[in-house]
Amino acid sequence: MNIALKPTIPEFFTSSTRTDAVSVNGLVSKPEITARKQRREITTSELKALVELRALAVPYKEIALLLRRRSVDCSSAVFRHNLQQPIRNRRKTLIGSASDSQMSQLT
Repeated sequence: MNIALKPTIPEFFTSSTRTDAVSVNGLVSKPEITARKQRREITTSELKALVELRALAVPYKEIALLLRRRSVDCSSAVFRHNLQQPIRNRRKTLIGSASDSQMSQLT
């Protein structure tokens, strides 16, 4: 049993002219271009809060809820403003001050 299927291509696929028009229910219309939403720039106080919270190892999801932003915006702000080193430095000072206070309590 040999079944050979010969595909039939509709005529409108063979047209070589391509336009930016969109066909909906047989009607041709130009595509609508929507305007982009204006981005709210991150402020210096938000950047300081971001550094403090990341130094405490708070996840980006929770930081986004606190700053009322998307978690992607928070993580990209860290890289855009080169905050990796300030976060590491702040984390080291927090760890150092916590270990100093614990050592003073033991003695």
